[in-house]
Amino acid sequence: MDTPMPDAGKAPRTAYENLTRLFNQLAALGGVQNRLFRDMQTTLPSGGAEDHDREVVALSEIAHEKITDPRVKTWLDEAQKNIALLDDEEKANLRMMRRAHLLSAGLPVELAGKLKQAESEGERIRGQEKDGGDWSKVVPFFEKQLDLQRQQGAILQQATGAASIYDALLNNYSPGWTTADYDKLFGELEPFLKKLLPQVMAKQAAETPVLPINGPFDVAKEEVLSRDVAKRMGFDETRGVLYFIPDHPCAGGTVNDVRAAGRPDPDSFLRPLYDMIHELGHGLYDQNTPKKWAFQPAGSSLGMDIHESQSLIWEFVVGKSPEFNKFIAGRAQEIFGRDGDPELSAANLQKENQRVTPGLVRISMETSEVTYLLHIIMRYKLEKQMINGELEPKDLPEAWNKMSEDMFGKKPKDNAEGCMQDVHWFCGLWGYFPSYALGYMGAVQLFDAAKKADPGILNKIEQGDLKPLKDWLTDNVHSKGSLITAQELMKQATGEHLDAKFLKAHLKARYLGEEKKPAPAKAPKP
Repeated sequence: MDTPMPDAGKAPRTAYENLTRLFNQLAALGGVQNRLFRDMQTTLPSGGAEDHDREVVALSEIAHEKITDPRVKTWLDEAQKNIALLDDEEKANLRMMRRAHLLSAGLPVELAGKLKQAESEGERIRGQEKDGGDWSKVVPFFEKQLDLQRQQGAILQQATGAASIYDALLNNYSPGWTTADYDKLFGELEPFLKKLLPQVMAKQAAETPVLPINGPFDVAKEEVLSRDVAKRMGFDETRGVLYFIPDHPCAGGTVNDVRAAGRPDPDSFLRPLYDMIHELGHGLYDQNTPKKWAFQPAGSSLGMDIHESQSLIWEFVVGKSPEFNKFIAGRAQEIFGRDGDPELSAANLQKENQRVTPGLVRISMETSEVTYLLHIIMRYKLEKQMINGELEPKDLPEAWNKMSEDMFGKKPKDNAEGCMQDVHWFCGLWGYFPSYALGYMGAVQLFDAAKKADPGILNKIEQGDLKPLKDWLTDNVHSKGSLITAQELMKQATGEHLDAKFLKAHLKARYLGEEKKPAPAKAPKP
Protein backbone atom coordinates (compact mmCIF):
# COMPACT_ATOMS: atom_id res chain seq x y z
CA MET A 1 0.00 0.00 0.00
CA ASP A 2 1.69 3.21 -1.16
CA THR A 3 -0.60 5.79 0.51
CA PRO A 4 1.56 8.20 2.54
CA MET A 5 1.40 8.25 6.32
CA PRO A 6 -0.57 11.17 7.76
CA ASP A 7 1.01 14.18 9.39
CA ALA A 8 -1.61 14.99 12.02
CA GLY A 9 0.05 18.25 13.03
CA LYS A 10 -0.13 19.72 9.54
CA ALA A 11 -3.29 18.16 8.18
CA PRO A 12 -5.69 16.74 10.80
CA ARG A 13 -7.96 15.26 8.09
CA THR A 14 -5.18 13.42 6.30
CA ALA A 15 -5.77 10.17 8.15
CA TYR A 16 -9.44 10.14 7.12
CA GLU A 17 -8.52 11.00 3.54
CA ASN A 18 -5.99 8.15 3.48
CA LEU A 19 -8.77 5.83 4.61
CA THR A 20 -11.12 6.98 1.86
CA ARG A 21 -8.45 6.25 -0.76
CA LEU A 22 -7.88 2.82 0.76
CA PHE A 23 -11.58 1.95 0.79
CA ASN A 24 -11.99 3.12 -2.81
CA GLN A 25 -9.36 0.54 -3.69
CA LEU A 26 -11.01 -2.13 -1.56
CA ALA A 27 -14.37 -1.42 -3.19
CA ALA A 28 -12.81 -1.87 -6.63
CA LEU A 29 -11.23 -5.17 -5.61
CA GLY A 30 -14.50 -6.31 -4.03
CA GLY A 31 -16.40 -5.40 -7.18
CA VAL A 32 -14.10 -7.54 -9.31
CA GLN A 33 -14.40 -10.45 -6.87
CA ASN A 34 -18.18 -10.14 -6.90
CA ARG A 35 -18.26 -10.05 -10.69
CA LEU A 36 -16.08 -13.14 -10.93
CA PHE A 37 -18.36 -14.94 -8.50
CA ARG A 38 -21.50 -13.99 -10.46
CA ASP A 39 -19.81 -15.01 -13.70
CA MET A 40 -19.04 -18.38 -12.13
CA GLN A 41 -22.76 -18.81 -11.47
CA THR A 42 -23.85 -17.76 -14.96
CA THR A 43 -21.24 -17.90 -17.72
CA LEU A 44 -18.03 -19.62 -16.55
CA PRO A 45 -17.08 -22.58 -18.78
CA SER A 46 -16.89 -25.92 -17.00
CA GLY A 47 -13.12 -26.05 -17.45
CA GLY A 48 -12.51 -22.58 -16.04
CA ALA A 49 -12.85 -23.36 -12.34
CA GLU A 50 -9.12 -23.55 -11.61
CA ASP A 51 -8.41 -20.14 -13.15
CA HIS A 52 -11.43 -18.65 -11.41
CA ASP A 53 -10.35 -19.91 -7.99
CA ARG A 54 -6.79 -18.66 -8.42
CA GLU A 55 -8.04 -15.21 -9.38
CA VAL A 56 -10.57 -14.78 -6.55
CA VAL A 57 -8.12 -16.04 -3.93
CA ALA A 58 -5.40 -13.67 -5.17
CA LEU A 59 -7.80 -10.72 -5.09
CA SER A 60 -9.00 -11.70 -1.63
CA GLU A 61 -5.45 -11.90 -0.29
CA ILE A 62 -4.52 -8.53 -1.81
CA ALA A 63 -7.59 -6.88 -0.28
CA HIS A 64 -6.93 -8.54 3.07
CA GLU A 65 -3.32 -7.39 3.15
CA LYS A 66 -4.46 -3.82 2.42
CA ILE A 67 -7.07 -3.61 5.18
CA THR A 68 -4.85 -5.32 7.76
CA ASP A 69 -1.81 -3.15 7.08
CA PRO A 70 -0.70 -1.76 10.49
CA ARG A 71 -1.02 1.80 9.20
CA VAL A 72 -4.78 1.37 8.85
CA LYS A 73 -5.27 1.20 12.62
CA THR A 74 -3.09 4.29 13.00
CA TRP A 75 -5.28 6.15 10.52
CA LEU A 76 -8.46 4.97 12.19
CA ASP A 77 -7.24 6.11 15.60
CA GLU A 78 -6.06 9.44 14.22
CA ALA A 79 -9.33 10.03 12.37
CA GLN A 80 -11.27 9.20 15.54
CA LYS A 81 -9.17 11.69 17.52
CA ASN A 82 -10.07 14.38 14.95
CA ILE A 83 -13.68 13.28 14.50
CA ALA A 84 -14.94 16.80 15.25
CA LEU A 85 -13.59 17.80 11.84
CA LEU A 86 -15.93 15.35 10.06
CA ASP A 87 -19.55 16.00 9.14
CA ASP A 88 -22.28 13.54 10.15
CA GLU A 89 -22.05 11.47 6.98
CA GLU A 90 -18.27 11.26 7.21
CA LYS A 91 -18.64 10.13 10.82
CA ALA A 92 -20.95 7.35 9.64
CA ASN A 93 -18.41 6.40 7.00
CA LEU A 94 -15.67 6.26 9.63
CA ARG A 95 -17.91 4.06 11.81
CA MET A 96 -18.30 1.59 8.94
CA MET A 97 -14.57 1.72 8.19
CA ARG A 98 -13.83 0.75 11.79
CA ARG A 99 -16.28 -2.13 11.58
CA ALA A 100 -14.73 -3.43 8.34
CA HIS A 101 -11.26 -3.26 9.87
CA LEU A 102 -12.42 -4.95 13.09
CA LEU A 103 -13.90 -7.88 11.17
CA SER A 104 -10.71 -8.35 9.12
CA ALA A 105 -7.77 -7.39 11.31
CA GLY A 106 -7.41 -10.66 13.21
CA LEU A 107 -7.82 -13.02 10.26
CA PRO A 108 -4.54 -14.40 8.91
CA VAL A 109 -4.22 -13.77 5.20
CA GLU A 110 -3.93 -17.52 4.59
CA LEU A 111 -7.30 -18.11 6.28
CA ALA A 112 -8.89 -15.28 4.28
CA GLY A 113 -7.72 -16.99 1.10
CA LYS A 114 -8.98 -20.40 2.22
CA LEU A 115 -12.40 -18.94 3.02
CA LYS A 116 -12.65 -17.43 -0.44
CA GLN A 117 -11.45 -20.66 -2.08
CA ALA A 118 -14.07 -22.65 -0.15
CA GLU A 119 -16.78 -20.21 -1.19
CA SER A 120 -16.25 -21.02 -4.87
CA GLU A 121 -15.53 -24.69 -4.31
CA GLY A 122 -18.69 -25.17 -2.25
CA GLU A 123 -20.89 -23.57 -4.86
CA ARG A 124 -19.57 -25.99 -7.48
CA ILE A 125 -19.68 -29.11 -5.31
CA ARG A 126 -23.28 -28.55 -4.33
CA GLY A 127 -24.22 -27.88 -7.96
CA GLN A 128 -22.58 -31.13 -9.05
CA GLU A 129 -23.96 -33.36 -6.29
CA LYS A 130 -27.32 -31.85 -5.34
CA ASP A 131 -29.52 -33.74 -7.78
CA GLY A 132 -27.95 -37.07 -6.85
CA GLY A 133 -28.44 -36.30 -3.18
CA ASP A 134 -25.51 -38.47 -2.05
CA TRP A 135 -24.49 -36.78 1.19
CA SER A 136 -21.43 -39.01 1.64
CA LYS A 137 -19.83 -37.38 -1.42
CA VAL A 138 -19.94 -33.89 0.09
CA VAL A 139 -19.21 -34.64 3.75
CA PRO A 140 -15.39 -34.18 3.42
CA PHE A 141 -15.82 -30.73 1.93
CA PHE A 142 -18.63 -29.82 4.33
CA GLU A 143 -16.42 -30.71 7.30
CA LYS A 144 -13.65 -28.51 5.88
CA GLN A 145 -16.06 -25.61 5.36
CA LEU A 146 -17.44 -25.95 8.89
CA ASP A 147 -13.92 -25.99 10.34
CA LEU A 148 -13.04 -22.81 8.43
CA GLN A 149 -16.18 -21.12 9.74
CA ARG A 150 -15.35 -22.10 13.30
CA GLN A 151 -11.82 -20.73 12.88
CA GLN A 152 -13.16 -17.47 11.50
CA GLY A 153 -15.82 -17.28 14.20
CA ALA A 154 -13.31 -17.81 17.01
CA ILE A 155 -11.16 -14.94 15.73
CA LEU A 156 -14.19 -12.68 15.29
CA GLN A 157 -15.45 -13.59 18.76
CA GLN A 158 -12.20 -12.40 20.27
CA ALA A 159 -12.19 -9.22 18.17
CA THR A 160 -15.80 -8.24 18.84
CA GLY A 161 -16.35 -9.59 22.32
CA ALA A 162 -19.26 -11.72 21.11
CA ALA A 163 -20.70 -14.22 23.58
CA SER A 164 -20.00 -17.20 21.31
CA ILE A 165 -18.52 -18.20 17.99
CA TYR A 166 -22.01 -18.40 16.52
CA ASP A 167 -22.86 -14.91 17.79
CA ALA A 168 -19.72 -13.65 16.05
CA LEU A 169 -20.83 -15.21 12.76
CA LEU A 170 -24.37 -13.83 13.12
CA ASN A 171 -22.86 -10.36 13.48
CA ASN A 172 -21.47 -10.61 9.94
CA TYR A 173 -24.97 -10.44 8.47
CA SER A 174 -27.31 -8.72 10.95
CA PRO A 175 -25.25 -6.52 13.28
CA GLY A 176 -26.66 -6.21 16.76
CA TRP A 177 -28.60 -9.48 16.75
CA THR A 178 -27.42 -12.33 18.99
CA THR A 179 -28.33 -15.93 19.68
CA ALA A 180 -30.29 -14.76 22.72
CA ASP A 181 -32.30 -12.37 20.55
CA TYR A 182 -33.08 -15.02 17.95
CA ASP A 183 -33.94 -17.63 20.57
CA LYS A 184 -36.48 -15.23 22.06
CA LEU A 185 -37.92 -14.19 18.68
CA PHE A 186 -38.15 -17.71 17.27
CA GLY A 187 -39.49 -18.98 20.59
CA GLU A 188 -42.39 -16.60 19.98
CA LEU A 189 -42.84 -17.17 16.25
CA GLU A 190 -42.53 -20.97 16.06
CA PRO A 191 -45.61 -21.80 18.18
CA PHE A 192 -47.55 -19.00 16.48
CA LEU A 193 -46.79 -20.42 13.04
CA LYS A 194 -47.40 -24.05 14.05
CA LYS A 195 -50.83 -23.02 15.36
CA LEU A 196 -51.59 -20.87 12.30
CA LEU A 197 -50.61 -23.49 9.69
CA PRO A 198 -53.40 -26.04 10.36
CA GLN A 199 -55.94 -23.23 10.76
CA VAL A 200 -55.12 -21.86 7.32
CA MET A 201 -55.00 -25.30 5.71
CA ALA A 202 -58.43 -26.16 7.16
CA LYS A 203 -59.86 -22.87 5.90
CA GLN A 204 -58.47 -23.40 2.41
CA ALA A 205 -59.66 -27.03 2.30
CA ALA A 206 -63.24 -25.79 2.64
CA GLU A 207 -62.86 -23.38 -0.28
CA THR A 208 -63.06 -23.97 -4.01
CA PRO A 209 -59.82 -25.76 -4.95
CA VAL A 210 -57.24 -24.16 -7.18
CA LEU A 211 -57.26 -25.20 -10.84
CA PRO A 212 -53.97 -26.86 -11.82
CA ILE A 213 -51.91 -24.45 -13.92
CA ASN A 214 -50.81 -26.72 -16.72
CA GLY A 215 -47.78 -26.21 -18.92
CA PRO A 216 -45.63 -26.52 -20.75
CA PHE A 217 -44.61 -22.86 -20.79
CA ASP A 218 -42.23 -21.40 -23.34
CA VAL A 219 -39.15 -20.43 -21.31
CA ALA A 220 -38.38 -17.61 -23.75
CA LYS A 221 -41.78 -16.13 -22.92
CA GLU A 222 -41.09 -16.62 -19.22
CA GLU A 223 -38.06 -14.42 -19.74
CA VAL A 224 -40.22 -11.81 -21.50
CA LEU A 225 -42.57 -11.72 -18.51
CA SER A 226 -39.70 -11.42 -16.03
CA ARG A 227 -38.13 -8.58 -18.00
CA ASP A 228 -41.47 -6.79 -18.20
CA VAL A 229 -41.88 -6.96 -14.42
CA ALA A 230 -38.24 -5.94 -13.91
CA LYS A 231 -38.81 -2.80 -15.98
CA ARG A 232 -41.97 -1.97 -14.03
CA MET A 233 -40.09 -2.43 -10.76
CA GLY A 234 -37.53 0.14 -11.94
CA PHE A 235 -34.54 -2.16 -12.54
CA ASP A 236 -32.05 -0.33 -14.78
CA GLU A 237 -30.76 -2.78 -17.39
CA THR A 238 -28.11 -0.27 -18.47
CA ARG A 239 -26.55 -0.90 -15.06
CA GLY A 240 -27.56 -4.50 -14.59
CA VAL A 241 -28.01 -7.82 -16.35
CA LEU A 242 -30.70 -10.49 -15.96
CA TYR A 243 -29.72 -14.14 -16.44
CA PHE A 244 -31.73 -17.36 -16.47
CA ILE A 245 -29.74 -20.28 -15.11
CA PRO A 246 -30.59 -23.86 -14.07
CA ASP A 247 -29.32 -23.64 -10.48
CA HIS A 248 -29.88 -21.48 -7.40
CA PRO A 249 -31.21 -17.93 -8.08
CA CYS A 250 -28.81 -15.17 -7.07
CA ALA A 251 -28.11 -11.46 -7.27
CA GLY A 252 -25.28 -9.13 -6.41
CA GLY A 253 -22.84 -6.62 -7.75
CA THR A 254 -21.95 -2.96 -7.53
CA VAL A 255 -24.09 0.13 -7.91
CA ASN A 256 -23.50 0.24 -11.67
CA ASP A 257 -23.13 -3.48 -12.39
CA VAL A 258 -25.78 -5.70 -10.80
CA ARG A 259 -26.19 -9.31 -11.91
CA ALA A 260 -29.50 -11.06 -11.14
CA ALA A 261 -30.40 -14.62 -12.10
CA GLY A 262 -33.55 -16.73 -11.96
CA ARG A 263 -34.40 -20.25 -13.09
CA PRO A 264 -36.43 -21.18 -16.18
CA ASP A 265 -39.11 -23.82 -15.65
CA PRO A 266 -41.27 -25.15 -18.52
CA ASP A 267 -43.69 -26.66 -16.01
CA SER A 268 -44.46 -23.45 -14.12
CA PHE A 269 -44.14 -19.83 -15.20
CA LEU A 270 -44.71 -18.70 -11.60
CA ARG A 271 -41.55 -20.13 -10.07
CA PRO A 272 -39.13 -18.31 -12.42
CA LEU A 273 -41.17 -15.13 -12.08
CA TYR A 274 -41.03 -15.10 -8.28
CA ASP A 275 -37.39 -16.19 -8.21
CA MET A 276 -36.56 -13.21 -10.37
CA ILE A 277 -38.77 -10.81 -8.40
CA HIS A 278 -36.92 -11.82 -5.23
CA GLU A 279 -33.51 -11.25 -6.80
CA LEU A 280 -34.62 -7.98 -8.37
CA GLY A 281 -35.49 -6.71 -4.90
CA HIS A 282 -31.81 -7.19 -4.03
CA GLY A 283 -30.77 -5.64 -7.32
CA LEU A 284 -32.88 -2.51 -6.85
CA TYR A 285 -31.29 -1.98 -3.46
CA ASP A 286 -27.78 -2.28 -4.89
CA GLN A 287 -28.57 0.06 -7.79
CA ASN A 288 -30.02 2.81 -5.61
CA THR A 289 -27.60 3.16 -2.72
CA PRO A 290 -26.34 6.78 -2.31
CA LYS A 291 -24.20 7.73 -5.29
CA LYS A 292 -22.32 10.34 -3.26
CA TRP A 293 -20.92 7.51 -1.18
CA ALA A 294 -20.42 4.92 -3.91
CA PHE A 295 -17.31 2.83 -3.24
CA GLN A 296 -17.15 3.91 0.41
CA PRO A 297 -18.49 1.84 3.33
CA ALA A 298 -21.23 4.40 4.05
CA GLY A 299 -22.55 3.91 0.54
CA SER A 300 -22.94 0.17 0.85
CA SER A 301 -26.21 -1.51 1.70
CA LEU A 302 -26.95 -2.31 5.33
CA GLY A 303 -26.91 -5.81 6.84
CA MET A 304 -28.59 -8.72 5.14
CA ASP A 305 -31.68 -8.28 7.32
CA ILE A 306 -32.46 -5.04 5.49
CA HIS A 307 -31.31 -6.50 2.17
CA GLU A 308 -33.68 -9.45 2.54
CA SER A 309 -36.52 -7.10 3.44
CA GLN A 310 -36.12 -5.62 -0.02
CA SER A 311 -36.40 -8.98 -1.77
CA LEU A 312 -39.23 -10.31 0.39
CA ILE A 313 -41.34 -7.17 0.17
CA TRP A 314 -41.56 -7.80 -3.58
CA GLU A 315 -41.72 -11.59 -3.58
CA PHE A 316 -44.12 -12.15 -0.68
CA VAL A 317 -45.85 -8.99 0.49
CA VAL A 318 -46.52 -7.55 -2.96
CA GLY A 319 -46.16 -10.70 -5.07
CA LYS A 320 -48.75 -12.72 -3.15
CA SER A 321 -51.25 -9.85 -2.94
CA PRO A 322 -54.61 -9.92 -4.79
CA GLU A 323 -53.64 -6.67 -6.52
CA PHE A 324 -50.45 -8.09 -8.00
CA ASN A 325 -52.25 -11.28 -9.02
CA LYS A 326 -54.80 -9.21 -10.97
CA PHE A 327 -52.03 -7.44 -12.81
CA ILE A 328 -49.93 -10.53 -13.50
CA ALA A 329 -52.93 -12.54 -14.71
CA GLY A 330 -53.49 -10.13 -17.58
CA ARG A 331 -49.83 -10.04 -18.56
CA ALA A 332 -49.45 -13.83 -18.36
CA GLN A 333 -52.52 -14.45 -20.51
CA GLU A 334 -51.22 -11.97 -23.09
CA ILE A 335 -47.60 -13.18 -23.17
CA PHE A 336 -48.40 -16.91 -23.20
CA GLY A 337 -51.31 -16.52 -25.64
CA ARG A 338 -53.90 -17.91 -23.23
CA ASP A 339 -56.51 -15.15 -23.17
CA GLY A 340 -59.47 -16.01 -20.99
CA ASP A 341 -57.85 -19.20 -19.67
CA PRO A 342 -59.40 -19.86 -16.24
CA GLU A 343 -56.15 -21.41 -15.06
CA LEU A 344 -54.50 -18.01 -15.53
CA SER A 345 -57.36 -15.95 -14.12
CA ALA A 346 -56.62 -13.51 -11.32
CA ALA A 347 -58.77 -15.52 -8.91
CA ASN A 348 -56.98 -18.77 -9.69
CA LEU A 349 -53.52 -17.22 -9.55
CA GLN A 350 -54.40 -15.75 -6.18
CA LYS A 351 -55.45 -19.17 -4.91
CA GLU A 352 -52.25 -20.71 -6.28
CA ASN A 353 -49.98 -18.00 -4.88
CA GLN A 354 -51.66 -18.02 -1.48
CA ARG A 355 -52.06 -21.79 -1.25
CA VAL A 356 -50.60 -23.07 2.00
CA THR A 357 -49.08 -26.55 2.17
CA PRO A 358 -46.27 -27.91 4.33
CA GLY A 359 -43.79 -27.69 1.44
CA LEU A 360 -40.33 -29.03 2.20
CA VAL A 361 -38.24 -26.90 -0.21
CA ARG A 362 -37.62 -23.36 1.00
CA ILE A 363 -37.60 -21.72 -2.43
CA SER A 364 -40.42 -23.56 -4.17
CA MET A 365 -43.96 -22.54 -5.02
CA GLU A 366 -45.14 -24.99 -2.35
CA THR A 367 -43.51 -22.90 0.37
CA SER A 368 -45.95 -20.22 1.48
CA GLU A 369 -45.67 -17.11 3.60
CA VAL A 370 -47.06 -19.16 6.49
CA THR A 371 -44.38 -21.86 6.32
CA TYR A 372 -41.40 -19.80 5.15
CA LEU A 373 -40.24 -18.80 8.61
CA LEU A 374 -40.47 -22.39 9.84
CA HIS A 375 -37.83 -23.19 7.23
CA ILE A 376 -35.63 -20.40 8.58
CA ILE A 377 -36.09 -21.43 12.21
CA MET A 378 -35.17 -25.01 11.34
CA ARG A 379 -31.96 -23.95 9.60
CA TYR A 380 -31.08 -21.63 12.47
CA LYS A 381 -31.36 -24.48 14.97
CA LEU A 382 -29.29 -26.87 12.85
CA GLU A 383 -26.47 -24.49 11.99
CA LYS A 384 -26.22 -23.36 15.62
CA GLN A 385 -25.84 -27.00 16.64
CA MET A 386 -23.15 -27.59 14.01
CA ILE A 387 -21.14 -24.49 14.92
CA ASN A 388 -21.38 -25.37 18.61
CA GLY A 389 -20.15 -28.94 17.94
CA GLU A 390 -23.44 -30.53 18.98
CA LEU A 391 -24.14 -31.91 15.48
CA GLU A 392 -21.55 -33.43 13.14
CA PRO A 393 -21.90 -32.96 9.36
CA LYS A 394 -22.20 -36.71 8.75
CA ASP A 395 -25.34 -36.71 10.90
CA LEU A 396 -26.99 -33.68 9.28
CA PRO A 397 -29.40 -35.61 6.98
CA GLU A 398 -30.89 -37.54 9.90
CA ALA A 399 -31.19 -34.40 12.05
CA TRP A 400 -32.68 -32.45 9.13
CA ASN A 401 -35.28 -35.12 8.42
CA LYS A 402 -36.27 -35.40 12.06
CA MET A 403 -36.70 -31.64 12.43
CA SER A 404 -38.54 -31.45 9.11
CA GLU A 405 -41.06 -33.94 10.41
CA ASP A 406 -41.51 -31.84 13.54
CA MET A 407 -41.94 -28.60 11.59
CA PHE A 408 -43.95 -29.81 8.60
CA GLY A 409 -45.30 -33.23 9.52
CA LYS A 410 -43.28 -35.10 6.89
CA LYS A 411 -39.76 -35.97 5.83
CA PRO A 412 -38.06 -35.11 2.52
CA LYS A 413 -37.94 -37.94 -0.01
CA ASP A 414 -34.17 -37.50 -0.44
CA ASN A 415 -31.28 -35.17 0.44
CA ALA A 416 -31.85 -33.06 -2.66
CA GLU A 417 -35.21 -32.14 -1.16
CA GLY A 418 -33.63 -32.02 2.29
CA CYS A 419 -30.27 -30.85 3.56
CA MET A 420 -28.72 -30.23 0.11
CA GLN A 421 -31.40 -27.87 -1.18
CA ASP A 422 -29.71 -24.61 -0.06
CA VAL A 423 -26.38 -23.27 -1.24
CA HIS A 424 -25.60 -21.14 1.82
CA TRP A 425 -23.66 -23.55 4.04
CA PHE A 426 -21.70 -24.87 1.08
CA CYS A 427 -20.41 -21.43 0.10
CA GLY A 428 -19.70 -20.25 3.63
CA LEU A 429 -22.78 -18.23 4.57
CA TRP A 430 -23.03 -19.47 8.16
CA GLY A 431 -25.18 -17.19 10.29
CA TYR A 432 -27.02 -15.83 7.24
CA PHE A 433 -30.34 -17.70 7.47
CA PRO A 434 -31.79 -15.75 10.43
CA SER A 435 -31.50 -12.58 8.32
CA TYR A 436 -34.38 -13.88 6.20
CA ALA A 437 -36.65 -13.85 9.26
CA LEU A 438 -35.74 -10.28 10.13
CA GLY A 439 -36.07 -9.36 6.46
CA TYR A 440 -39.58 -10.80 6.22
CA MET A 441 -40.65 -8.99 9.37
CA GLY A 442 -39.15 -5.77 8.02
CA ALA A 443 -40.79 -6.24 4.62
CA VAL A 444 -44.29 -6.34 6.14
CA GLN A 445 -43.60 -3.39 8.41
CA LEU A 446 -42.13 -1.29 5.59
CA PHE A 447 -45.02 -2.07 3.26
CA ASP A 448 -47.51 -0.98 5.90
CA ALA A 449 -45.61 2.30 6.15
CA ALA A 450 -45.53 2.72 2.36
CA LYS A 451 -49.31 2.23 2.16
CA LYS A 452 -49.83 4.78 4.89
CA ALA A 453 -47.63 7.28 3.03
CA ASP A 454 -49.43 6.55 -0.28
CA PRO A 455 -52.93 5.10 0.26
CA GLY A 456 -53.32 4.52 -3.48
CA ILE A 457 -50.32 2.24 -3.77
CA LEU A 458 -52.36 -0.99 -3.96
CA ASN A 459 -54.48 0.35 -6.81
CA LYS A 460 -51.29 1.27 -8.67
CA ILE A 461 -49.89 -2.23 -8.17
CA GLU A 462 -53.11 -3.68 -9.61
CA GLN A 463 -52.55 -1.52 -12.71
CA GLY A 464 -48.97 -2.75 -13.04
CA ASP A 465 -47.52 0.55 -11.84
CA LEU A 466 -44.80 -0.62 -9.45
CA LYS A 467 -42.78 2.59 -9.56
CA PRO A 468 -44.46 4.34 -6.59
CA LEU A 469 -43.43 1.55 -4.24
CA LYS A 470 -39.93 1.41 -5.69
CA ASP A 471 -39.57 5.19 -5.27
CA TRP A 472 -40.75 5.03 -1.65
CA LEU A 473 -38.26 2.26 -0.93
CA THR A 474 -35.46 4.20 -2.60
CA ASP A 475 -36.25 7.30 -0.53
CA ASN A 476 -36.64 5.46 2.77
CA VAL A 477 -34.30 2.46 2.47
CA HIS A 478 -31.98 2.27 -0.55
CA SER A 479 -30.70 5.85 -0.44
CA LYS A 480 -29.74 5.59 3.22
CA GLY A 481 -26.88 3.20 2.45
CA SER A 482 -25.07 2.57 5.72
CA LEU A 483 -25.29 6.18 6.85
CA ILE A 484 -27.61 5.01 9.63
CA THR A 485 -28.05 1.68 11.40
CA ALA A 486 -30.74 -0.87 10.59
CA GLN A 487 -32.52 0.00 13.83
CA GLU A 488 -32.49 3.71 12.97
CA LEU A 489 -33.69 3.00 9.44
CA MET A 490 -36.73 1.04 10.59
CA LYS A 491 -37.60 3.72 13.14
CA GLN A 492 -37.30 6.52 10.58
CA ALA A 493 -39.16 4.67 7.83
CA THR A 494 -42.02 3.16 9.84
CA GLY A 495 -42.20 5.10 13.11
CA GLU A 496 -41.35 1.97 15.15
CA HIS A 497 -38.49 -0.41 15.70
CA LEU A 498 -38.69 -3.85 14.06
CA ASP A 499 -41.57 -5.76 15.66
CA ALA A 500 -43.05 -9.20 14.93
CA LYS A 501 -46.58 -7.91 15.63
CA PHE A 502 -46.80 -6.55 12.09
CA LEU A 503 -45.95 -9.92 10.57
CA LYS A 504 -48.46 -11.75 12.74
CA ALA A 505 -51.20 -9.27 11.83
CA HIS A 506 -50.32 -9.59 8.13
CA LEU A 507 -50.51 -13.38 8.11
CA LYS A 508 -53.78 -13.47 10.03
CA ALA A 509 -55.32 -10.87 7.73
CA ARG A 510 -54.19 -12.44 4.46
CA TYR A 511 -54.74 -16.10 5.32
CA LEU A 512 -57.55 -16.10 7.91
CA GLY A 513 -59.35 -12.91 6.90
CA GLU A 514 -58.89 -11.30 10.29
CA GLU A 515 -58.81 -7.52 10.56
CA LYS A 516 -55.24 -6.31 10.23
CA LYS A 517 -53.95 -4.50 13.29
CA PRO A 518 -51.87 -2.63 14.24
CA ALA A 519 -50.55 -0.09 11.74
CA PRO A 520 -47.31 1.84 12.22
CA ALA A 521 -47.60 4.97 14.31
CA LYS A 522 -46.34 7.19 11.51
CA ALA A 523 -44.52 7.04 8.22
CA PRO A 524 -42.54 9.62 6.25
CA LYS A 525 -43.85 10.82 2.93
CA PRO A 526 -41.82 9.87 -0.14
